[in-house]
Amino acid sequence: MTILEVFLITCIIISIAYYVFSLYCTTSFFNKKCDADDNYLPPVTILKPINGVENGIYENLISYCKQDYPSYQVIFGVSNRKDHAIDVVKKVMNAFPQKDIELVINNDGIGPNPKISNLNNMYKKAKNDIIVMSDSDTRVNGDYLRKLVSPLSNENTGLVTCAYREKITNNITSMMESVSINHDFIPSIMVAQKVENLSYAFGVTIATKREILDDIGGFKEFANYLAEDFHFGKKISDAGYKLYLSDYIVDVIPEKKSFTNFFKHQLRWAKTIKACRPIGYISASFCKYGIVTSLVYLLISSFSTIAVILFITFLSVRIISASIISFKYIKGQRSTLHLLLLPISDILSFTIWCASFSGNRITWRGMKFLLKKGGKIERI
Repeated sequence: MTILEVFLITCIIISIAYYVFSLYCTTSFFNKKCDADDNYLPPVTILKPINGVENGIYENLISYCKQDYPSYQVIFGVSNRKDHAIDVVKKVMNAFPQKDIELVINNDGIGPNPKISNLNNMYKKAKNDIIVMSDSDTRVNGDYLRKLVSPLSNENTGLVTCAYREKITNNITSMMESVSINHDFIPSIMVAQKVENLSYAFGVTIATKREILDDIGGFKEFANYLAEDFHFGKKISDAGYKLYLSDYIVDVIPEKKSFTNFFKHQLRWAKTIKACRPIGYISASFCKYGIVTSLVYLLISSFSTIAVILFITFLSVRIISASIISFKYIKGQRSTLHLLLLPISDILSFTIWCASFSGNRITWRGMKFLLKKGGKIERI
């Protein structure tokens, strides 16, 4: 047996063990008992930065206006007075005249990250001490705020964030992205929070306290970063606070994408993760790409018995673990047929992982940037 064969077998076994472990981590996370105070219901301000009219945006926005929560303010923000999303926001405001809803239109910038500038402009209008930031392509149920805010009753908790699942669409490239998020991203989060203290957040939802946000320097601290959600968590963790991963899963409503746009989006995401967590990004490749190593081993071993057994074992573990997680925790995502796309999704993911080492130029919202160490960006 050659050194290459030993290496491939080792990688396949590691990958099999990883997906078994990810199932255990996911199951134990959602089965744990939450010790948060359900009676902790302070007034909340929700900041919703918007850039253009996205798929399902009206339903997304109104979901935040129908919260079963005693007192909250919703602030929508756009930077362009010609943004067609303004009409959608006004429609939402008209539908909920009794709610405390405000629209901020301001193009003042504080750095190359336009989302952070938008958040900073909205923050000036925030009335309450609990601040929730949430992306405009997300949709939630009425119990979202109650579940999200309660962990902040612990004075040691400085930030609450959520995992997310993506709705499956009939567009094949959007479907591939949804499969990747629902069956790779969520389990990887559960593994990470099991083996290390959570030190980063996810942009679909970040909840914190005004005093903490101000103490770490406010939004200006993140104006030069692409992955501001990652750095929000890191900054608050470095300040000595605990980060809490809620068991509430936020729904993301995807856009229809061409394959080119899908690839560019995934590549930008991969390069950003590599810039922020380079060691973890490289080491994760030994765990997540068993489909590639098992296929390579099949070919170089001329379909030997051990290679066939390892391939079947890996594929079975991958699909079974994804199936259990899907049906128990990613409900309503029409996952049965889409589990068959997992091998293709994993191979595409490996291709993107390889391509992420091709340079540090990215395109985001039609603008070109240089992506620097730690996730900082510089407009080209």
